[in-house]
Amino acid sequence: MGGHQNGEIASSVAARSMADYVLNKLYGPLLGVREEGMSDSIQEVMEGGVREAHRLVQRNAPGGGTTLTAALVIGEQVTIGSNTIVYPNVTVYAGCRIGSRVIIHSGTVIGSDGFGFAAQPDGTYEKIPQMGIVVIEDDVEIGANCTIDRATFGATRIGRGVKMDNLVHVAHNCTVGEHSLLVAQVGIAGSTRIGRYVMLGGQAGVGGHLEIGDGAKAAA
Repeated sequence: MGGHQNGEIASSVAARSMADYVLNKLYGPLLGVREEGMSDSIQEVMEGGVREAHRLVQRNAPGGGTTLTAALVIGEQVTIGSNTIVYPNVTVYAGCRIGSRVIIHSGTVIGSDGFGFAAQPDGTYEKIPQMGIVVIEDDVEIGANCTIDRATFGATRIGRGVKMDNLVHVAHNCTVGEHSLLVAQVGIAGSTRIGRYVMLGGQAGVGGHLEIGDGAKAAA
């Protein structure tokens, strides 16, 4: 995108943002939606769309060299570092932080609520608010259809250089140490700490509130 610092942003992101803005302005009145600026001229609407597209780019990828592809959902106050690639149909919830030189493959969801519920006297369950975020450090690659839940408080953290295969789940409040490998269908329950240079083989499951030391290897 012209003028973006040190690199490009995928044009699809700007185009989608602009399309949303323009369609809302032009067709909102037909749907009974009224908002300030509905009476703008076509030129003013188009200029507003361009401003909105630039705002989205600067907010989500200030570092430059990052590619955001089509059909993404990126929440408010998400930050993305430089030279990162986010493939189609990825969702990043509000407040999450993604580092530089990260690759996130299609279908992955980052920052959805952790699975936290409190049992009630009548046998029902009350949801525990999940107020934290997810931090993805630099040089991480995340496969397709992975899920990384936001922390209850603080951050669920994926350390520098971690490589995750497809269909991996990391629950809330977990930490995965730098340069660890998580192979397909690994599941890590909440509040577990995985050390550095750990290798978890396909379909390995790790219980909650555990700690796995540096360099450990485990398989299903």
